[in-house]
Amino acid sequence: IGKWKRKQAVALLKYLVNQLDHPVHRECLLDYLWPKADESQGLGRLKVAIYCLRRELRALGIGDDVLKTVGDTYILRRDSVWLDVDTFERLFAKGRSLQDQMKWGEALEHFAEARHLYRGDYLEEEVYADWCAEERGCLHELYLEMLARTAECHAKLEQYSEAVHICRKALVFDPCRENFHYALMEHLLSSGYPDLALAQYRQCMQILAQEFDASPLPKTQRLYEQILNGADCVRESINK
Repeated sequence: IGKWKRKQAVALLKYLVNQLDHPVHRECLLDYLWPKADESQGLGRLKVAIYCLRRELRALGIGDDVLKTVGDTYILRRDSVWLDVDTFERLFAKGRSLQDQMKWGEALEHFAEARHLYRGDYLEEEVYADWCAEERGCLHELYLEMLARTAECHAKLEQYSEAVHICRKALVFDPCRENFHYALMEHLLSSGYPDLALAQYRQCMQILAQEFDASPLPKTQRLYEQILNGADCVRESINK
């Protein structure tokens, strides 16, 4: 859709996708697309945008029935489109279920497929748009939970280098998540790198101080002290 000539058709599609299967009143679309236009101008522009959207969808082989008009509302039908968000959520749910059944390898397969679909935050280019902020936040948290579960599954299979990689990936995505700093310390220790685990704690401490003027949680501090006092004993405890 980045090549579509009518940018308003792109904006319209994004808004309707965010409200998939729910009727969207034309007044909402006018407020979003042309907040400064009078009603007559806005309605004329909306008709053009709807026409262009249908035309672009037809060019992709998608029939007109995907976009229903009901009175003064428009509905984008879920059963007529494929969304990566829906597939991501389904794969995550299946992976979580398999993990809860202690089927670590099968869970990892589903998490890997889901991770491949998540190529950035939901509609991240609409950074100031309130209408998609809630969904973006929910998917952001879901992605981080999936990464945490992925690292846990790798650790259960004693694949500590993979667990380390996933935790580092999560911290690139969101550096302030202390749970990933903690998990990374554990996995580095299990991999035989206590010095790196200690360095990770210091990095965590620095980030939390800079961003929140806060210190690591007591749990994280205790792990740091335990590693300082005897890495071998802590490693044996983690791997039990």
